[in-house]
Amino acid sequence: MATPSKPNRPAVPALFQVALAPVQAFFRLEASSGILLALCAVAALAWANSPWGGTYAAVFDAPLHVEFAGHGGEFTFRELINDGLMTLFFFLVGMEIKRELSSGELRTLSRALLPLIAALGGMVVPAVLYLVFTHGTPAQGGWAIPMATDIAFAIGCLTLVKARVGHGLVVFLTALAIFDDIGGILVIAVFYGTGIHGDWLAVSAGLGAVLWALNHFYVRNGLAYALVGAALWYAMHHAGIHATLSGVVLGLAIPA
Repeated sequence: MATPSKPNRPAVPALFQVALAPVQAFFRLEASSGILLALCAVAALAWANSPWGGTYAAVFDAPLHVEFAGHGGEFTFRELINDGLMTLFFFLVGMEIKRELSSGELRTLSRALLPLIAALGGMVVPAVLYLVFTHGTPAQGGWAIPMATDIAFAIGCLTLVKARVGHGLVVFLTALAIFDDIGGILVIAVFYGTGIHGDWLAVSAGLGAVLWALNHFYVRNGLAYALVGAALWYAMHHAGIHATLSGVVLGLAIPA
């Protein structure tokens, strides 16, 4: 007498595939990054303002020690995000702007200047209005605060409406946001920084020239750009300028 066969059970990889399918479908959505950013922002606000808010600061300010080849350094999780991951974000945005400057919506001088002029207006007008209302008070020293634009949130919000607006408007607002952010970083470095170190600034300029030369001679070696970009990040960090700018410079230097 034949024994009844047992039903076939799904293989473990198949089970993982079923579990991951909704996640993969979500990240295929064009607005997924904006939705994820909004959810993380809400979660962070809830955490920071909850009875356990002290753990929020403790996690982000906890020291991390990294050592490689006998050399090490200590930094916080907050610094890892602000100076490390945001540099990668600026690198990707810089590459996008480079593509638009080369063959996209910003390929002509007039189109490229428009978001730059708009960004200047977006910085100057809020700063002037702030000074008008705070002149002669201790608060007037914060005139640069209304100039700031959170580029990550700006681009995240754009992804939520990207399907409903024209590509040209998305490119314009992205370029405006990055010009505004660069302007804000420069203002902080010049007026609020602890001091610009000229020697490291000269090194940064030299490394920027090396990146320009690599691009000018159509060098396609990714390792060369990565090494010079890492050195530029290090030099800018020691020069007293926000190191995330190195991501923009590197992104613009990558051949289109």
